[in-house]
Amino acid sequence: MSLANVANTEILKEENGSIVVRVLPSGGNVIAPAVAEEIRRRNWRNTQFSVEEGRLDEVFRNVTRQ
Repeated sequence: MSLANVANTEILKEENGSIVVRVLPSGGNVIAPAVAEEIRRRNWRNTQFSVEEGRLDEVFRNVTRQ
């Protein structure tokens, strides 16, 4: 899957033909609508979709890079 404003994807778990993937945005962009649309477009069976708030370590890295 290749989406604009995605910095990284990470497979967290693979089990019984299912996967759990973390998709991280680049530059604080909102990517949830684009990810949801890609899931629909590809007809992937989706049982859960959630948005996590930024973690403190990510915020620290972003602030110290500026």
